[in-house]
Formats: sequence, C-alpha cells, structure tokens
Amino acid sequence: MTVCDTPSLVYRLNCGADDFICKPIKRKYLLAKIRALLRLKSAIDERDRTIANTHQIALQREDFVRQLTHDLRNPLLAAHEVLNSLYQGNYGCSLDDFESVIARLMRNNQNLLDLVNTLLAVYEYEAGKKPKSFLRLDLAQLIAEVIEEFNPLAVAKGLMIDWQQHLTSVWVMSDRLQLRRVFVNLISNAIKFTNSGSICVSCHLSDRSQFVEVLVQDTGIGIDAEYLSDLFQPFHRGNHNCLGTGLGLYLSKQIVEAHQGSIEVTSELGKGCFIKVVLPSYVSSH
Repeated sequence: MTVCDTPSLVYRLNCGADDFICKPIKRKYLLAKIRALLRLKSAIDERDRTIANTHQIALQREDFVRQLTHDLRNPLLAAHEVLNSLYQGNYGCSLDDFESVIARLMRNNQNLLDLVNTLLAVYEYEAGKKPKSFLRLDLAQLIAEVIEEFNPLAVAKGLMIDWQQHLTSVWVMSDRLQLRRVFVNLISNAIKFTNSGSICVSCHLSDRSQFVEVLVQDTGIGIDAEYLSDLFQPFHRGNHNCLGTGLGLYLSKQIVEAHQGSIEVTSELGKGCFIKVVLPSYVSSH
C-alpha cells in the first residue's frame, strides 16, 4: 500500500511489483482488487499446470514409443534369425529337422500378434471406439474356465489354484471376450510371479447383491510399495525382470472401468499380491 505518486509507482512496477493499492484504502476497492489478483494467480497456476502436463505427456509419449519399439523388435528379430538360419541350412534339410524351429517361429509370431492385438485394444479403449457387446454372463463359470485353462501351467510349477466359488452362478452384464481377457491376465500373472505356495481365486456377491467381487491372491514375489502407484500405467513392469508388455494391468483397468467397475491391487514385497475386481451384478440393474 502506498500513496499514489505516479513516478514512484512506475519505478516500483518496473522493479517487479504486480500491483498497488493506493491510500486512502476503501474496503470494497480492496476486496475487488484482491479478487482480481486471485483470478490472475489462478490463471497463472492453470497455465503452469498445462505446461507441466504437456511436458509430462511428451515424456510419456517418448517412453511409449521407446518401449513399443523394443517390444515389437524382439519377436521380429527372433523370427528373422530363425528364417535366416533356415535359409542357410543350419537346421538340416528334412521336415523333421524343421519341426521344432517352425514351432519356435510360430511362438514368436504369436507373441507379436498378441502384442499388436493388445495395443489395438488399448487404443480403442482410450479413444472410446472399442465396440461393446454386453450380454448376461455367468462370471463364476467364466473364471472357472480360465482357471481350468491355466491349471496345467500352475501344476507344472508345483502350485495349486484354490477356486472358492461361493455361489453356483454369479451374473453380470458384460462383454465376454473382454472380461475374459481381464481374468486371463490376472490369473496368468499370479502364476508367473509365484514360485511356491498357491493362488486363491474367489467370486461372491456383496453389498446386498448389487456388486460382484472377484479376489485373486497369490503367495508370489509381491510388489514394492514404490511401484504400486504406477502399476496401472502403460508399459509398467514393476520390480521384476519377467518378460511382458507391461500393458496387461493397464488394459484390464480400461476394460473393468468400461463395465462400470473398479480394480485395485495391494501388495508387499516378498508377501504376494492381492487383487480385487468389483463389477455391478446383473441383479442390481433389474
């Protein structure tokens, strides 16, 4: 606050002052000036946030391209090496000699196809262009099918999948293929990151039958607390060195939220992982 001395005001504004309130002070004028300056501060803060967000998006895009290039390059390079060796005759000349090589080549191509399909699904969900076909679905049956599919893999690692189905049928309205992708990802991850112990999967109704809760718990390596906040970010691989795209949980979250549900993960390093998926039940909408 100062006396309105024009030369002095010019000098001080040039020195960096944002504004002055001149004597004598009038209450209404003071409050109006404060509100104006607060609006200016809000606009500056919003500008700074926009700049920071733009910078963050640019960094994420750069990281996305780098990770995508890496993940696409590996199966392509492996397939190229196999084809080159076949061309040079390193695997023999008969079809029997080629059998294991062709099987390896098919696996590499399948990995590449899976990645491309996952990327396409991620794009469609982010752009709001993913076609949905919601029909009445027995979620318990779907999960049981996924467990049956992956049980041999668990047995091969000496693990047991404990399937705790509390009800004969648990109905939801969903896109079957997309929701199946979620539980394939969750159960396969539980097996991948568990070296001993078991995986427990349960499905039950909660909150007066308005929601279905699916719980997936393992006794695996767990997740360090510092990685939990970024767990659902694209290309996030956490604190492990296992192969993968880092898109599974990110896409799973997109799918679950498209079904008006939620997914959350709690974990401690060395103490396994606990995942809860909540979906509206069919009963709640009828």
